Amino acid sequence: MSFLAYILLVSIWAIAIYILSILSARQLKSLSDWPEYWLAIIFIAFGVPVLAWVLREIGVVPPVSFAALPMISEVQIFGGRHDGATIGGAVTLLLWTIYFSGSAFLLIRLIAGWVWLVRSANSGRRDMHMGHNIIVTKNNVPLCAFGLFRPVILCPEKVYLDTPQDRDIKIRDLLIAHEWAHIHYRDPLVMLSLLIIRIIIWPHPAIHDLFKRWQFAAELRADNQALGGQNFETRKKYGQKLVSLLRHSGARKSKGTLPCPSATLNLSNYRSAKMRVKNIMNQDVK
Repeated sequence: MSFLAYILLVSIWAIAIYILSILSARQLKSLSDWPEYWLAIIFIAFGVPVLAWVLREIGVVPPVSFAALPMISEVQIFGGRHDGATIGGAVTLLLWTIYFSGSAFLLIRLIAGWVWLVRSANSGRRDMHMGHNIIVTKNNVPLCAFGLFRPVILCPEKVYLDTPQDRDIKIRDLLIAHEWAHIHYRDPLVMLSLLIIRIIIWPHPAIHDLFKRWQFAAELRADNQALGGQNFETRKKYGQKLVSLLRHSGARKSKGTLPCPSATLNLSNYRSAKMRVKNIMNQDVK
């Protein structure tokens, strides 16, 4: 099987899995709110074909006879005849150039976002809050869980100190508990892994939507973890504070590829924000 035929089959397979996953999530609402569901779909759609290819290359799986599309030695363009190999080579070079340019762009954004967070963390002061490691920074960073093997909660000074009333302190503690839930479920590590996968297979449209669905499901899970047992009034204030933070994070759209689940959400996606607030209030989205 040629490499081009393999890419074509993987793309068709991934689209089929993606469509089935969306239809299944519509039938069972609980699936769409489960981050592991979207991780499993990403693995089935993109990981299984790669695993099959590796097993085939090392001889575990016998080669499959496949009649690839016939190679065209000559093509008719604008009334003239041209060498298909020459044209094919030029097209291949163009496609690879586009692919590597897109990958380089996403990689640079990821590195820039990572460096920005690292600098913010290094310039901040460490604190312990309710048993959680927190770095309070003066930089205009979103409240987020950051780091791989020893993640911490990166908190802007404005959010950490601007609590003149007890109720604001409680809401702040809930927001910090939300970020701790991300650390508990290793969401920053998963986030970075998905961003790297997206850099590698960015031309496929399904990976971008699946990535956003996992991210949103991870946010819902962290909200539910933080708000367990809270009354309606507390949930309402939490939702209001959340909207304020999301609106504020919209100014950092240029940092859209941050390796932190919370850091890349803002009110630019109105329906997602509405669904999240409705979930916090235990109401159905209409």
